[in-house]
Amino acid sequence: MPIEPLSSVAAGCWGLLGGFIVEALELAAALRRAKAPPWRRPGEPRLSAYLTSVVLRLFAGAGLAALIGADGQIGGPFAAGALGITAPLVVEKLLRQVGTAPAESAVPVLPGGATSLQWKSEPSDVS
Repeated sequence: MPIEPLSSVAAGCWGLLGGFIVEALELAAALRRAKAPPWRRPGEPRLSAYLTSVVLRLFAGAGLAALIGADGQIGGPFAAGALGITAPLVVEKLLRQVGTAPAESAVPVLPGGATSLQWKSEPSDVS
């Protein structure tokens, strides 16, 4: 029985739930540490900045899951939720890969230093 991938809307909803899970756990940890909301502690961002960061984080999780879900790459709710949870890390890793790949590396280098564009097949002596 083949597994049908999630639609982009369903994947986005599960990704949003994953983002909510992360934010709830982080808020709970901050409340345990400080015994007060983080935005009321000296030196911490105000409530408006905190809420902005939470909303952006939720949109990132839902958006990434929806984007990958639209491509048919998400087979179930757990995968979409995991994308929502890990969205900042996934985006950071993707950006690092894009930023560190020089244009010359797009052409594979074969043994002996030749690129695939320079390599020519020679007839073999094997019968």
